[in-house]
Amino acid sequence: MINAALALQLTQLRAQANATTVPSGVLAWWGSVSLPDGSAVGAPLSLWAWTTVMNALRQAQLTPGLVTPLPAIDAMTAAIRPDGPLPVAMTRYRVSKPTSAFVSQVNAAAAAGRALPEPLPALASVLETQDVFATAAPMHAQWARATPTFRSRLATWSFDQRFFCAIPGAPLPDRIDFDAGDGLGFRRVQFGDVIASAHPTGDTITYAVRAQWGSVTLEARGTVALGGSPTPLPDDTWDVNVPGGLGGVAYVFRAPGHSDVVRPVIIAEGFPGGFPCDYLYEMLNEGGLLESLRAAGHDVILLGFDDGTALMEDNAPVVMALLKQVASRTHHPAAVGGVSMGGLITRYALAWLEQHGLAHHAHLYFSIDTPHRGSVTAVAIQWFTHFLRKAIPMAADFSALIFTDANREFLLALLTGNEIGVDPKRTAFMAQLAALGNYPQRVRRIAIACGHGNGGASLPAGAPLLSWTGTPWVGLQLTASAGNDAPGVVAQGHCLLAPATPTATLGMRSAVSWEGAPGGLNQYTPLAAQIAGLLGCGTVTVQAPTACVVPTISALDIDQDPFAPIPPVAAGRSPFHDYTCSATDVVHGTLTPAVAQWLLARLTAPPSPEQASP
Repeated sequence: MINAALALQLTQLRAQANATTVPSGVLAWWGSVSLPDGSAVGAPLSLWAWTTVMNALRQAQLTPGLVTPLPAIDAMTAAIRPDGPLPVAMTRYRVSKPTSAFVSQVNAAAAAGRALPEPLPALASVLETQDVFATAAPMHAQWARATPTFRSRLATWSFDQRFFCAIPGAPLPDRIDFDAGDGLGFRRVQFGDVIASAHPTGDTITYAVRAQWGSVTLEARGTVALGGSPTPLPDDTWDVNVPGGLGGVAYVFRAPGHSDVVRPVIIAEGFPGGFPCDYLYEMLNEGGLLESLRAAGHDVILLGFDDGTALMEDNAPVVMALLKQVASRTHHPAAVGGVSMGGLITRYALAWLEQHGLAHHAHLYFSIDTPHRGSVTAVAIQWFTHFLRKAIPMAADFSALIFTDANREFLLALLTGNEIGVDPKRTAFMAQLAALGNYPQRVRRIAIACGHGNGGASLPAGAPLLSWTGTPWVGLQLTASAGNDAPGVVAQGHCLLAPATPTATLGMRSAVSWEGAPGGLNQYTPLAAQIAGLLGCGTVTVQAPTACVVPTISALDIDQDPFAPIPPVAAGRSPFHDYTCSATDVVHGTLTPAVAQWLLARLTAPPSPEQASP
């Protein structure tokens, strides 16, 4: 661990950062993320590498809001389809950073376990400045793809000023030249332009942007991955409004030959909501599910929520409003359900309508890996985000997501301070469901689990999840809970960037080591590793890249040992009339080919008279 005196010295030095010592407002004090300097010889950045630069800059900002946050950029890409137009983002900042001589001096002191010689130099004397200039063509996340891909050989590029990332009020370039990587070289462009380029071969576009401010010229290159075909456009898009409440949007995909809604299948999105239409379509079309539904004469309606992080009971009226809108267009009863959180919101909406004597015009309710009995985010991962939230903005983003109202309603265990337990919001939501009869009764109910049903554990109790070693600046170990009510340390570490808690240990008791239970899988540990990597020191090792997020028994609402085999439907242990499990644990929300065919058969089966509500 770092010498306490050296840690104090570095903290005191950084405390001198202000508008005089750091005129740019951006001080890259920690980390070794390479910041491109705008030289023509700079390596091209992938979208992933550019996001790393943006996160590093955001971490270095002295005042929140100086660096454009990636969530804001993601929000601007939500309506942009994967076949274009591609927005060309330009990142331009002046950054202060420690000189190489000072870095060497500090590293030597840390290795020797001693402090720097006193008196300390003034902060300004150990800093140098550099231009940072980088480019990317931002695309929103695509289902089941680590790297988003552009889905056309004819690229259209848009020069949207919203994607110019700089200190608020910074001057725009006097001149912009763009090379689309199509062999035609640089051409003059300006904000507001849209240009096209052809790329008949290859799986990557490498392009370049050259921008000029007076006598300063900076150049950056980026890459765009090519591959795949675009999803179909929705035949209609409806705004779903609730007076005085939350809203949503419905993407309507009609069967061939339909001019309005016939035999509708309504699918609500999962947490945190706001997924682009093409993301939802690709996720739900695994195994050709949506295309097969449309070919069989069913119209598919994908429902998105304007605020999927709100209380689930507050989004239930959005579902009710959509049901009313659909009923006004067709006499056919609907199949209604959702993925993950969407399954809980639609369950609540249908049950509420029945409880209040109102028609929902549904014959089938289905849920896809929905946490009926709660979801799991490893307490160690929660601790990690809280521990570093004041030091790394990306950790603060993750922490804030954990504490959203909706997530608190389905988490089995929430870490608040040093207390671990069921959040009152979850207790209240489950009580509301119970008062509504728990499930709608005038429909057939079916469920899918993304976890397997064979029993056993995928991770042993207390298994290591992530370690961060090899540096005096930070050290950390995250593990799964011990289970069997045995006490165990699930997280411990130290970090110079978290001065309020330079060392910390979190222990807990848990009757079940949920992280290894059969169930749909999350990938939160690699996300934590990405956050840790922003500091650029030490070695971050992901020891368990996936862990359970929705236990199989939760997706099927079966009250039993989570590690025991799932009983057959005929045993009557579940409130669902029928259910199925994936053959192996798969990523939460995944529809394997076999599961997609199972669901297709049940969604296309004609409703019996008693299944349709009045």
